[in-house]
Amino acid sequence: AGRVAATNFTLRGETCGVLTASVEFTNKFLRATDIFARRDEGEIHVPALGYDIPGNLIWLTNATSTVAPMAVARAIGPQTTRTLTPYRFHQPPTARVNGRIPVRGTAGADAHFAISGGPFSYWRFNVPQIAGDVHWTGEQVTITNLLATFYGGQLRGNFGVVTSPGPSDEFHFQAEVVGADLKPFMTDVVAKTNQSQGLVNCNLTITSAKTDDWKSWQGSGDINLRDGYLWDTPLFGYFSYLLNAVYPGLGSTRASAGQGTFTIHDSIITSD
Repeated sequence: AGRVAATNFTLRGETCGVLTASVEFTNKFLRATDIFARRDEGEIHVPALGYDIPGNLIWLTNATSTVAPMAVARAIGPQTTRTLTPYRFHQPPTARVNGRIPVRGTAGADAHFAISGGPFSYWRFNVPQIAGDVHWTGEQVTITNLLATFYGGQLRGNFGVVTSPGPSDEFHFQAEVVGADLKPFMTDVVAKTNQSQGLVNCNLTITSAKTDDWKSWQGSGDINLRDGYLWDTPLFGYFSYLLNAVYPGLGSTRASAGQGTFTIHDSIITSD
């Protein structure tokens, strides 16, 4: 047993200016309490940590952090780094962590994260602020109570992903979007030159999809648009040419309102 105080401390290439903790070691199990670490961007406080050395498992109790998540992930190990890599905070969020985290692989993972911060990016989505509860178990990551500022509106929902050693992960989600601006959303997700406009309310459920395959999406939903310009979207773009042939400019007018329900099968959207 002892008390540790270090400056300019480095673990797996990640440095911190100050590290203090009380430690106990017995039967290949390390227990640390009152852990405090400071980096340039933030601090970590951990009331209790356990490290099962033969089992390569770390237990955390009420750990709080304002440090960059990827710096913490790299300090824990390569598998944690890979699991968290798709979720990118451009400024360190506030996080609280409880549970069991493997140092190698994913076996035994069972950790809960409560996270709030931003700006945040995942896949092609970019939002200024996001909060949610994350549960990591083995190869699965589940996000609940998701709340985000979303392209001028608000997003609520739940999200799940199953990671794999290959280039593609499987995911599913349920989302409710209120008052989002269609133009910046389409610019991020579809094409930088897209000129679609309007305010969107949408409910979308994707039951299954793969991150590297645009043709893999399955789901359904409904959408409501007001003050919109739709003719630059794949769904309506073809009709723009036909309407302009009937009367010049007709295929480029704004729509005061529109709504519909739809299904998605192999990323083909169908609506009656």
